[in-house]
Amino acid sequence: PDAGWVGVFNRGEKAKSLTITLEMLGIDAGAPVQVRDVWNERTFTLRRAQHRDYEIEPHDVLFLAFKPQKTQIKSA
Repeated sequence: PDAGWVGVFNRGEKAKSLTITLEMLGIDAGAPVQVRDVWNERTFTLRRAQHRDYEIEPHDVLFLAFKPQKTQIKSA
């Protein structure tokens, strides 16, 4: 997909580590992708060879929106 949303849920009793890549998001992009961490109100750029590490606390969720770099993601 060119753009979309993804939610990762930790329904367990222990924190979980997660590495986000374009491949994990289902994107085969030659251009950078803008990713918005919705709950933490942070936006970052992710390129093909890059990754972003997260620690998801027990019973928590990581909610990301992503679009090609050329398009701005508006914050709520």
